[in-house]
Amino acid sequence: MNMKKNIGRKDRIIRFVIGMILLLLITFTDNRFIQWFLFLLVLTSFFEALAGRCFVYALLGKNTCPVK
Repeated sequence: MNMKKNIGRKDRIIRFVIGMILLLLITFTDNRFIQWFLFLLVLTSFFEALAGRCFVYALLGKNTCPVK
């Protein structure tokens, strides 16, 4: 499998900010199921932001990384 980065800098920053917002939302809910669901979304968002790789983008053939 090709493990090249497929997320550009702006997209990575957006994913990190979304992860921070979701992390904040976890503190405002009392429902354990929703907390775990949001936590999994936070982990996914942070992983994609740090790794620069989105598996959904890879499946769709999308790439927001600038061409070098």
